[in-house]
Amino acid sequence: MSPKAATSPNKKVVIKSPETRCSHNNKAGQELCYLCHQRNRKNIPIYLAEENKRREQANDKCLTQYQHTKDLNSVLREQSKQLTNRKINQETAAFNVGVAEAIKEKKNARSLEFHRSYLFRNRPQTPPFSIQQAKYSKELQKQVDEKNRLMLKEKCDQNFLDRLEQVQLAEELAQQREQYLQEKKFDEEHYRDALNAQVQFKSLPIPKGEPDSAEPIFGKYDATPEKLHEERQRARKLYHEQLAMVADKKRAAMLHDLTTQREECEMLQKIKNEYRLDRAQHFYESLQTRLALENSWAETMRRKQDREQQESLRLGSPGVLIQEQCDKYHRCEQCGRRPWNCGESNIWHESRYISGSRLIV
Repeated sequence: MSPKAATSPNKKVVIKSPETRCSHNNKAGQELCYLCHQRNRKNIPIYLAEENKRREQANDKCLTQYQHTKDLNSVLREQSKQLTNRKINQETAAFNVGVAEAIKEKKNARSLEFHRSYLFRNRPQTPPFSIQQAKYSKELQKQVDEKNRLMLKEKCDQNFLDRLEQVQLAEELAQQREQYLQEKKFDEEHYRDALNAQVQFKSLPIPKGEPDSAEPIFGKYDATPEKLHEERQRARKLYHEQLAMVADKKRAAMLHDLTTQREECEMLQKIKNEYRLDRAQHFYESLQTRLALENSWAETMRRKQDREQQESLRLGSPGVLIQEQCDKYHRCEQCGRRPWNCGESNIWHESRYISGSRLIV
């Protein structure tokens, strides 16, 4: 290891312990050769542990001082922020107090302003309220009459539709009844023709086959009274069975038709009730819509009339009218009456005052 490398401050020098034996020595009794001896003498050991420890202590001290400075700066900033907020709050509170005092002074201060107005000596008399009320009454009566007329017309239309529906249902039921009777008559005629044909064109039974019969097989007269009577009994029995079967079929068909008719009537009644409920709901919704529209129209008209009246009053007077000036006064300081009192009195007109007493009879 060279001396220059040993004096480097950034590298930690690791010095190996001297070997007891040298590879260059071939002589017995000598531990180091000349080269190893010179190298061992030139290798000066340098220990940097204390220097590194001092450097680490200096770095720790610097870091601690930096952290302390940082904490101190954050505390100072927080205190400055609190002082700023406190100052702003004080200014806001002072402003609010000033505004409140100004509002209170303005509210309690006596008004010194005056409005220019004109007094007309020959001003025409104000028309009574009854004229305008009569006009409003006529308009309202007209609206009520129109509403009643529409309701009556709608009721008549509904009654006409109900009667028309009943007539149509009666006609359909009559047509179904007539069709049922025609079908029944046709079935009766068909069964009657079939039974007549069976009775008239009934074929004779084939005689029993017998081998080598001495008597003739075909053309033999075997219509004895007993056989004829038996055939008549059998035909009568068959006729009664067929009549019973036809009656059963007719009864089943009638029951089926009645059941179908009852179901159809129930279905028609259900549909009619649903239709009525639907019409009632539709009428109620239309009525509510109309009422809402009428209320909105009335409110809009009232607002419009108020605006027009205010506009006409504003245009007719150069300033605020005396009536408007009197709106902010509740009582007259001299007589104690209300400003809108036009000669009214709290004494009954039909009463008689007894002088010298406090009784009103």
